[in-house]
Amino acid sequence: MPTVYDRQQQVLESLAAKEYRDLYAADHIRVGIAIQVRATRESRGWTQLDLAEQSGVTEKTIVQLEDPDDGRLTIKILKKVASALDVALVVRLETFSSLTKYTSNLTSSDLAVPGFEEYVTGRESSS
Repeated sequence: MPTVYDRQQQVLESLAAKEYRDLYAADHIRVGIAIQVRATRESRGWTQLDLAEQSGVTEKTIVQLEDPDDGRLTIKILKKVASALDVALVVRLETFSSLTKYTSNLTSSDLAVPGFEEYVTGRESSS
């Protein structure tokens, strides 16, 4: 069974091609956000309609946001959704080695982000 280090090394080797690096980074954003929004919404017991109402966007927008094949992400929408979920939205430039380290160590428990109140009251699951 490959270790986290082995997986990270395999990804880094494949990133030698610029075209693949661009696809890898774009895929991380598109798929990662879709899965994370859904996991965080579901951890609160919310429907897509609940999240739409809380964030002030349409249910169709939430459906599209949670579809990793849709790809229509905007910072404006993500800020509204993050606010509704009471979490921070962090957008930053990153090295590929840091990105591969993050994605190689990612577990399902990392996907659902606790809101501020859960964090300060200690109801956050330990990671």
